Amino acid sequence: MRERFKIILILFIPAIVINLILTVYIPFFVIPRELWRTNPAKAIENYLVIMYTTGMILWPIMQVIYGLYAYRALRLRGYSNDEIFGFSMFRHKLLRNVIIIIILIGIAEFLFFAEGLINMALYSMTYEEYWEQFIVVVSRIPYWLRLFTWLVGPFTAGMFEELFFRAYGIRTLEEAGTSKIKANLIQAIAFGLWHGLTMHALITFLIGFTFGYFYELNEKKTLITLITAHWIIDFIGFTIYITI
Repeated sequence: MRERFKIILILFIPAIVINLILTVYIPFFVIPRELWRTNPAKAIENYLVIMYTTGMILWPIMQVIYGLYAYRALRLRGYSNDEIFGFSMFRHKLLRNVIIIIILIGIAEFLFFAEGLINMALYSMTYEEYWEQFIVVVSRIPYWLRLFTWLVGPFTAGMFEELFFRAYGIRTLEEAGTSKIKANLIQAIAFGLWHGLTMHALITFLIGFTFGYFYELNEKKTLITLITAHWIIDFIGFTIYITI
């Protein structure tokens, strides 16, 4: 029980740290409270700009830190590189894994599209108003940082988030006596909260749970399949940062 609690705490640390920094400290201590009172629309815009700017710097750093922690922890538990990443299994069942990658990309893109529709409905915005606000926010972020995020972000997220949440999270929780479904649920919740406290958290929870489901489909646990799918999904999604 103590081991399981320790693993769960470790899984939720990134979400706790990032949420404290980006959803509590920034809006209440950086943005003047007077602006929240007199011009809430401008305050929200400023908040989003600061959140994205800070996040684009912090997220890759944290991804590398907890990803390397996960890799080291798995190696100390006796897992070889092939057991962690599943290179041989990926090659052995190449067509199957390519199909899984395509399925994961399709599911993620559908969920992100649904997220946009839900947000438009929640905030009573038209498609044009929704994207106009997004463009205003993104255009205020330095272009070099957006370019960096497009080039580096998909790699750090794809590699290190999968190492931490799926490989480390699911494997260690199962070893601690947690059932497959509960282990997948726990890591998916942590993965969702890592992405904030908005509708995006729910969408990424569903994506994380889906990734975890495919990870648990076989005993060999082919992580490289998930890393590839994750990288492609983020590379496609982050393209918008450099096209504005």
